[in-house]
Amino acid sequence: RFSSRDFLSFGITGLQVTRVTRIHNRFLRNRFEQKLEETVDVTDSSYKKSLEYLFFGEDPRLPGEGLRVAEEGFRGCDEYELLGLDGAVALSNSVALADLPRLHAAAAA
Repeated sequence: RFSSRDFLSFGITGLQVTRVTRIHNRFLRNRFEQKLEETVDVTDSSYKKSLEYLFFGEDPRLPGEGLRVAEEGFRGCDEYELLGLDGAVALSNSVALADLPRLHAAAAA
């Protein structure tokens, strides 16, 4: 989801997707599938219609985290807290919530 109002202060009025990269990590996919099976009735194939893609935006206080997540998965909540961050991973269906912290940090630099 993209709302141009969220990005007006940066002079951004639109978004054009030129490429999407899907990361294939069998280990992380298997972990996701296990958790999904614990919480959803996977025998009913209609559950797939309820799944939604979420954005993960890299926190400017933790550069390189996006690559780390792709390779190893997310850190535990306690590890994020030890790093002085919220004890949760922010995932969103909103581009603004995922990317505005990075843009604000770049503008302030």
